[in-house]
Amino acid sequence: MAERIVINTGPIIALTRAEATGLLPQLRIEFVCPEQVRAEIEAGAARGYSVTWPECVKVVGLAVPVDPIAVATLDAGEAAMIQLALEQGVEWVCVDDRKGRRASELRDTIQIGSTNES
Repeated sequence: MAERIVINTGPIIALTRAEATGLLPQLRIEFVCPEQVRAEIEAGAARGYSVTWPECVKVVGLAVPVDPIAVATLDAGEAAMIQLALEQGVEWVCVDDRKGRRASELRDTIQIGSTNES
């Protein structure tokens, strides 16, 4: 079975801009994201941003609603990404936002993969 990584909005946008989403299926990694990440991508596309949804990223629903404290601190996609990783027992997340990385690092069961230092 392939290793699983929960991916956030920013890395998907970065992969789209680099025209690299086609590389994802070649990796031995199953990329998953919560519905909130997909919604952020669709909202950006509706506002005219050029973002292509990588079909190999599987959208997975959360078992319980996102903690309101997490949403108060992070955006909905980041909070849901961390929660999905915890619910699914996924050890790695791919996130580009510093607050999201810090929040993920507080959970000693999650490893961080990031696309930049913002």
